[in-house]
Amino acid sequence: MRRRQFIALLGGAAVAWPSTARAQETPLIAWLDGGGQPRPDSLVAFRSGLNELGYVEGHNVAIAIHGVEQPEQLSKAITELMRDSAAAIFVNASWKAVNAAKAATSTLPIVFADGSGDPVKLGIVASLARPGGNITGVSMYTGTLVPKRLELLRKVVPQAATIAFLTNPNNLGSELDTMDVQAAARAMGQDIMVVHASTKEELDEAFETIAQRRAGALLTDTDVFFNRRRGELAALAARYRIPVCYSSPTES
Repeated sequence: MRRRQFIALLGGAAVAWPSTARAQETPLIAWLDGGGQPRPDSLVAFRSGLNELGYVEGHNVAIAIHGVEQPEQLSKAITELMRDSAAAIFVNASWKAVNAAKAATSTLPIVFADGSGDPVKLGIVASLARPGGNITGVSMYTGTLVPKRLELLRKVVPQAATIAFLTNPNNLGSELDTMDVQAAARAMGQDIMVVHASTKEELDEAFETIAQRRAGALLTDTDVFFNRRRGELAALAARYRIPVCYSSPTES
């Protein structure tokens, strides 16, 4: 299922407003996005799902959008959401944002959508079948496919003595994905170099490092920061003439 299709489904899911909200108040749903400002089509899908249930923004429900890219911005965003008495929080594409929301409240409903890490291993929920507490959602985790993508990349570029793995250190799933790809590389006898990037400047520096160390190919981790800069990644790959295996299609 594509992310925007899931968001439409999520928007159409029934939401139990906290009993502390006054009947006269318009319930506020907060969208907390860990990848910066959300894609317009995702917001359209979300509002459409709510509309199908009879919730119309500006009429009987309010929606607040908080887009953050760096971890230090999360605390301020969560504080604002709690101050504004949000009835529910939808967290898109950031386990760190989920953790921040989880630490701030044990009663406010939190719904997540992420594909960059295992929520059980990361301590977000007790299990996929029974998440428990005030947190639920859908994990479109594809990290288990990282070793398979490495195997495919080696077949496409068999002459690559070293393959670079690009990951975002701000992503809670980064460490687990790095361990998985390193273990897979050892089993294949493949040399792996790990490079990090969480900003545009670091992305440029990462490609410079890859070129300087003469890596023969690049594998990108599953991460919203990379997904929303697919055009930039493709341009950098073309500039440095390096084959890349992306976690999602490069077209927008």
